[in-house]
Amino acid sequence: MESSVFIVLQPQIVTTGMVKSSAFVISEPLDVPVVPKQVPLYSAKDPTKRVARAVLSIGRLFSAEAQALLARSLAQRVVQLLREGPQVPELQNALDALKPSNGWSAAAGIPQVLSSVETKGRTAIRLAVDGGHWEFVHPLIEACCNLRCPSQDLRSPLTAALEKGQVQALELEKLGFSQEQLQLVGELSTALKNAEQLEDMAPRLAFHFAPDSDRGPGSPSGSSERSHMPPLPQEASRMSVKATDWSPDIFILALDYCRNGRSRRTFLFQADASAAIWRVSLQLNLPALARKMAIWIGLSVPARSGDQSRSILLDAPLYGDDSILGRVVERAAEDAEWLGVARALLSVGASGTATCHGRPLYLFAQEQAEKKTRGFNDLLAPLLARIGQDVDQWRQPTVLVEERTAECPICFETLWTATPTAFVKLVEGAESIFHVNCAHFFCFDCASQQYMKQQSQQVSEYFCPICRAQAHEVMPMPDIAVNPRLWFQFLDVTRSGQVDQNTAVQALEAMLPIDTERLHSALQNQGFAAPWAKQGNISELHFWMPGGLLEWVRAHQHDLDRAKDRGKAPKLDELEEWLRHWDRERRGELDKGQVLRALCEVTKTSSLEIERIKKMKEGISAVWKKNHLKGGLTRQLCRQKPQLGKEFQQVVDEVLKG
Repeated sequence: MESSVFIVLQPQIVTTGMVKSSAFVISEPLDVPVVPKQVPLYSAKDPTKRVARAVLSIGRLFSAEAQALLARSLAQRVVQLLREGPQVPELQNALDALKPSNGWSAAAGIPQVLSSVETKGRTAIRLAVDGGHWEFVHPLIEACCNLRCPSQDLRSPLTAALEKGQVQALELEKLGFSQEQLQLVGELSTALKNAEQLEDMAPRLAFHFAPDSDRGPGSPSGSSERSHMPPLPQEASRMSVKATDWSPDIFILALDYCRNGRSRRTFLFQADASAAIWRVSLQLNLPALARKMAIWIGLSVPARSGDQSRSILLDAPLYGDDSILGRVVERAAEDAEWLGVARALLSVGASGTATCHGRPLYLFAQEQAEKKTRGFNDLLAPLLARIGQDVDQWRQPTVLVEERTAECPICFETLWTATPTAFVKLVEGAESIFHVNCAHFFCFDCASQQYMKQQSQQVSEYFCPICRAQAHEVMPMPDIAVNPRLWFQFLDVTRSGQVDQNTAVQALEAMLPIDTERLHSALQNQGFAAPWAKQGNISELHFWMPGGLLEWVRAHQHDLDRAKDRGKAPKLDELEEWLRHWDRERRGELDKGQVLRALCEVTKTSSLEIERIKKMKEGISAVWKKNHLKGGLTRQLCRQKPQLGKEFQQVVDEVLKG
């Protein structure tokens, strides 16, 4: 590792002496890297003549660029020796050379080069822990090696030592841990082998090792209740956000060893922990951590459970309006490993209406698919399938039980089951697009017959048989469940990026079993919860956004599919069987929104009947309050309180009577 050199320099003369200002001096042979010490200097003309002494160090002898190169070379050698099985003297010399006391300047970047990783994502200190080379751990810590930075396997040097039962070798008391934290770490080392003990420790671990909710990740500490956490390295983020000052390593280890959902939820819902872990996974480029988080949430957190629902963890905005899914899909465009994370998030219930830098995520994914970006073509279907899957039924029930639906104006066949078709115009440009010109819809057979009839008359342009609006072609309405972007463009008559609300209403009546009068009445009712209904024209924003027109349509389509699969429900006097029938997620529990959806079907109430929905909500809330149903309606409650079936039946009777 070391080699000998002579240093030749022209000293700066500050007092009169035996050395002239123009003279050069030379040192005795020095080992590189140079340990700060007094070095005799000899005349360059006569090397036997000692003329002065000087303290030489790396910082005095080398430029910042040279120091950075030297530090990187030494660090790479340290990592290589630790990975291969160290030759102790050579490794010790290299670590001694990297000590800050040797005069390294900050520009040498020793903490950064020691944080560089080998092929498995492990730093030098992690390699020392894995190899059991405990004598080198503290020299690495002294050289500013981070003890708590997770590697690709989601273990930091500290948590790897915990799993080996060797945490005492790290001398954590020297690293700023509080007494409570030191005690917990010691207990955790033994609790990893005992699931029950770990479950008992969960609240304390979550409190002492969660991010500080008073400051949030990335902010200076402002809490007097928690001790300072050794920080993660300040790595640059591609998203221009601050790197977190919270290390998730102990949190991750505890989550990994939790054996039941209740314990995991203790951690996942602690302060800002989940959001902080999502950020760390992106900032440190740890797709394995993000995928594990999705799995932990899917295993532990119900899709619906009031203040502890999956959407709180999966869809909460992390950066502006962007949730984790939006940023993961963006990262996947650069690194295909993140595609697996996106699929995992979608499979456990992340919303398909997420955004990416404020833009609809589906549009970003579609653009990437058109560019042939690896994996994005396969991502479009699951992304679209998620839209409308988990709407809040209490806020916006999705039942459609209409009898008077839109009909083909020629043959009077029900439109929504007969491939609604329109006369369209072609707009040529970068991409040729067909769009409706008048929004009159027909069944496919009648539209085709009208088209062939006009063709046989050799007309110069085709026209709508209702309003005579000119057209170029006849075309079925695009399937919104397959290509929503094309569906929107199809209805964008003016090519302005907006759809007239009347055009949208006619399209909705043609594709869903909607009572026309009820839809118009609902749109004028202030109690109608859909944001898109409040606009005269529906912009792309109000089409794609959460609660937008796309989500509203897809939610009703999903509900229609589920109703077909579900079949007829038992009667309310068979309450436990009735609950089991409506318990789609098999949780053994229904929340207020699910009960509302179920009673809508019992009373044949459409989600467009705002006043009946309001009355039903009041009745359900009264039952909830009377029976103290803080969580939800469970099977156990159905057995304990069979009168609940009669109380729900009374709600039904009141609605039907009104």
